[in-house]
Amino acid sequence: MVILSKCAMSDGTVLTPSTVSVTHTETRSTFTTDQVSNEVLLNILLNIPFLELKKCTQVCQRWREMVEGSYFWRCYLQKNYSLKTQLGVEGPLTDWQDGLQPMYRGGFDALTVQPAEVFHHLPKRLDNGVLFPISIQMDKVPSSKTLITLLETFKTIKSTIDSNGLVYDGQMGFGWKSEGFCLMDVFLFPWQEDQQPTSEDISRIFMLNEDLKDSIIQQKKTKSQLTCVLSHLGFQHWVSDALCPGKEWTQLCFNVHDPTHMMCPSPVFLYSDVAPSWIGGILTGLW
Repeated sequence: MVILSKCAMSDGTVLTPSTVSVTHTETRSTFTTDQVSNEVLLNILLNIPFLELKKCTQVCQRWREMVEGSYFWRCYLQKNYSLKTQLGVEGPLTDWQDGLQPMYRGGFDALTVQPAEVFHHLPKRLDNGVLFPISIQMDKVPSSKTLITLLETFKTIKSTIDSNGLVYDGQMGFGWKSEGFCLMDVFLFPWQEDQQPTSEDISRIFMLNEDLKDSIIQQKKTKSQLTCVLSHLGFQHWVSDALCPGKEWTQLCFNVHDPTHMMCPSPVFLYSDVAPSWIGGILTGLW
């Protein structure tokens, strides 16, 4: 058995990651986890890193039942994760703050089209860096192991993007447009339907400008194609498993006009069913 967090007993004994059963050969006295109250055990488990919790379910039935209970995950979320949103606009969201900018393409005078906002309301960013649509109240979403797993996974993906300075140029999915680079964000939102969201669903959920319906490119891709795209971007291969645990994902681009007469940046969503009742992916854009 293994206790993965330090805890001092009444006699001064300190429990460490390598301590659970302590047997003195001469006296034959043994300390067991049955001597730990539920309150103390809960406090110990709440301080264990998420990825180590699986080991705790293998200690004994009592530990497994506590870790697998819904009450534990509510407490774990409250203690270790914040669903508060960051104030202000920073990072990739700044690309969208100034709105759509007209561009010359193929001889058309795009300046005849006035600049406009991309989002009526920008997505919100959680403290761990993950975006969610402003139309979704994340603090009202039930706490669960699935939610915590997704927050942990997407925080890691976001960290990978930021630490490697990864950007999106559209060459893999939209070869007709690669004149600039757009930063990438990760997003999550709950989804109760059997099918992945349509372009209309994404437009409504993310509160996009209604004019961004004149030219929509929505493509279904296989998981192998996602691996190719992510490899091009410099991601580790495991990211494809996190973003696309199933067989299919969606690539969706919104624009005001056809590819020869564009407004920039044009929002691009790469998303899939990342878990039962959850949609997640990457928000980026084309210039």
